[in-house]
Amino acid sequence: MSDSMIKIEDMSTEQLTAEANVQYRQAESLAQMSITMLADVGRKLAEIKSRIPHGGFEEWCDQNLVFSKRQADRYMDLASKIDDKSGLFSNPTTLSDIGISKIWALLAAPEEVAAEVVEENDVADMSVRELKDEISRLKEEKEETDKEKDELAEAKKKQDKEQARLDASLAKAKEDLKKAKEKLDKMKADQSGEIQKAVEEKTAEAVKRVREENAESIKGLSEQIERLEEEKAKLSNTSVMEFRFLIDQLQDTYFKASDLIAKQRVQDEETAEKMKAALKKIIEGWE
Repeated sequence: MSDSMIKIEDMSTEQLTAEANVQYRQAESLAQMSITMLADVGRKLAEIKSRIPHGGFEEWCDQNLVFSKRQADRYMDLASKIDDKSGLFSNPTTLSDIGISKIWALLAAPEEVAAEVVEENDVADMSVRELKDEISRLKEEKEETDKEKDELAEAKKKQDKEQARLDASLAKAKEDLKKAKEKLDKMKADQSGEIQKAVEEKTAEAVKRVREENAESIKGLSEQIERLEEEKAKLSNTSVMEFRFLIDQLQDTYFKASDLIAKQRVQDEETAEKMKAALKKIIEGWE
């Protein structure tokens, strides 16, 4: 009687163990072969898809395949990830250890999630349900983390925008302040010029008034000078020259004194009157 005809209950423990191990290895080998074959199916489908006009692949699948387009997409995805030398599924050991059902579960997950599940767990000892639950948990954590990152990025973007607005406001305020200062400096300069002009005009008016007021005194002084001129003719030539020099100085001093009185009148009328009276007294003393 062959081993296949022997009932399980009639087999020894050693026989059962040996056959269980052999069949497990066969099943794993078949699973590995099926994965490899399905990846090859995906490569062929990808080549066919590249030859079909855009949008026509689904109709082609319906008319030509014994399986659905959804399965075709999964096989092409499997081929793409196995052929990616830097990816998780490029390692044959990984595929042979976990089985086809778990591979589909990992293929359906984002690449980084699948990689983290394989790295942090003994996937070969996990059930398909446990694997899917772990994938869901890590996917939710990643989505939450990505959401927080997006919120932080948005907050940073708003902060940068507000900072830019504040910088622009500050720059405008500085420019406005600069313009205001320039305007104020110009106003001060214009005002200073106007004040200086007013002072000069008032001084000129005062000088003119003093000269007019002293016209009689000047006339009397001129007459006195004429008399002195007549008298100096009687003097020696040396004396005449010296006298002429003194008279010229006296006349110059008088006009300078008159100008000082005019300028003082702008600042202090009372003091100017005293100065005028003193000058007049000197002139009257000559007469």
